[in-house]
Amino acid sequence: TKDLDRTLPEYDKFSTEEGTNALLKVLVAISNTQKDVGYVQGMNSIAGVLLFRLKEEDAFWTLLYMMEKLDVKQIFINDFKKAGLLNYQLKVFLDYFLPKMTELFD
Repeated sequence: TKDLDRTLPEYDKFSTEEGTNALLKVLVAISNTQKDVGYVQGMNSIAGVLLFRLKEEDAFWTLLYMMEKLDVKQIFINDFKKAGLLNYQLKVFLDYFLPKMTELFD
């Protein structure tokens, strides 16, 4: 439940009991269906963004699709190695195509 309080705190949606409960339901459902991953910090941010525009059930199905079909679950397993690779690829892309933007991050 720690992550619930830290999920997009700048938005009123998650400072209400209704918003927090919706987020909790989506995260519990995902962790119950993704037994090989369970719950990992960071999923709350993805679910939170989905809940801005989708109902709970639709947010769940969208996140499940992302985990299974778009292979987002790879970001959360094996010590986040995939996340490190994606961050590196983004940096190389920005360095090559948008060097001025890279300067903003340095």
